[in-house]
Amino acid sequence: MILECTGQTCSTYSPGCSSNQDCTCDTTTDGIGFCDPDWLCGDYPDCSDCPSSTSVCVIDSCCDVPKCIPLTHGLSCPPPDHVAEFFAPKTPKKLACSEDNDCIEGKTCQLHKHGRFCV
Repeated sequence: MILECTGQTCSTYSPGCSSNQDCTCDTTTDGIGFCDPDWLCGDYPDCSDCPSSTSVCVIDSCCDVPKCIPLTHGLSCPPPDHVAEFFAPKTPKKLACSEDNDCIEGKTCQLHKHGRFCV
C-alpha cells in the first residue's frame, strides 16, 4: 500500500505519515505527497527519465536536483497506528554534518533527502 500525504520540503520534513518514524512525506511533481523512508541523494537518478507507472519525481528535497524514486520504496511505510504516534517526535539517528571531518572515524558526510548526515 502506497500512502499519500501532504508533501513536505527540505526545510519542513517531520515524521507523521507512517507508523515507521523513519518515513516522511516527499513533495512530487504531480502535487501528491509520497510517504517514504530516508534515502541517499546519490542512490537515485534525476527525473529526466522517470517512468510514471513505477516511480515518482520528488522535488524540494535537500538534494541538488529532483530525484526519481521507485513507488516500491514507500512500501516500508505503513499507515500511522494512532493519532498519538502520528505526532510523536522523531529521534535523530544520524549526526548532521557539512563535510567528512565532522564525522567520526569510518563515517562519511553524505547528502540525504533530509540534509547532510554522517553514515
